Amino acid sequence: MTNHTFNLHLAENYFRVECLGHLDKGSFLALLEEIKGVRSKFPSLKKCWVDLSQAKYTVTILDLFELGELSAEQLVGIKLFTLLPLGSQKLIYEDATNNRGLDSLVSDDQEAGLKWLLV
Repeated sequence: MTNHTFNLHLAENYFRVECLGHLDKGSFLALLEEIKGVRSKFPSLKKCWVDLSQAKYTVTILDLFELGELSAEQLVGIKLFTLLPLGSQKLIYEDATNNRGLDSLVSDDQEAGLKWLLV
């Protein structure tokens, strides 16, 4: 059983979902639902920061690709910055989302990622 927590932080022009615990593919699907729920409650917030820097996760390369496809399909109109720990596999997810029209950046550099998100 996966043990994860999502903490929501609202800012003036974006929202951050802080992910804690251990995440698997099912947890990432729940994360997509969390983001969609925030968007339905706060439709003016079109920028999202997903903070995975404190989470542990177990996903395959195929999972990352499929999650990228689903993100692009379900998060239309969102600009998405995902903060991952140094050395994490990021290009598959980032390429899958961007190639399907979701404005997405995956980085281990919080400062640069927030700068990109807030432009």
